[in-house]
Amino acid sequence: MTEQTISWIIAAILFGLDLLVTAVKASFSHAKLPHLLNLRESREADVDRTISVIEKPRLRTGLRLAVITIHVLFAGVIAYLLIRAAGVTSIWLVMLYLFLIMIALTAVEFVIESLILNAPEENAIRYRFLATMIEFVFTPLSALMMSLLGPKANNVTMASMTEEDLKNWVEVGQPEGSLEKGEPEM
Repeated sequence: MTEQTISWIIAAILFGLDLLVTAVKASFSHAKLPHLLNLRESREADVDRTISVIEKPRLRTGLRLAVITIHVLFAGVIAYLLIRAAGVTSIWLVMLYLFLIMIALTAVEFVIESLILNAPEENAIRYRFLATMIEFVFTPLSALMMSLLGPKANNVTMASMTEEDLKNWVEVGQPEGSLEKGEPEM
């Protein structure tokens, strides 16, 4: 295999990884605890494991770092291909092509995110293993980044429930029967 073929394969793998990480990030960013708890009746163990992943303080940072890392690697491979395979010699032209490719990539990411938003909690359950792997791989760098945020950074989790979320859950849960008798008053 030639250098260019390997570069195209790496670009394709990075593109696929980008779409996958985007799906994981979107599902865990938009999953709501009350909706996950409503799914608990049918899949208690899966929901509990998903909630434990969501509550990891470094998950959000790890997902963000994964997306950034893939974007930088993808841009590097595309720049290499533009210079070596296409023979583009102007750095400004390379930057213009990279800019246009990144706009197209971002559009595809938005499409993926819109698909995830149909059922973010279901997708969070589905992508729980990948989120755990991403969080594990980026733990050292996430810890460093979170130390820059200060001591309150560890208190922020994606599964935090506001008073408004609790009120909505009570309203939604009452007709569906997910609340026991007397629980709405609490």
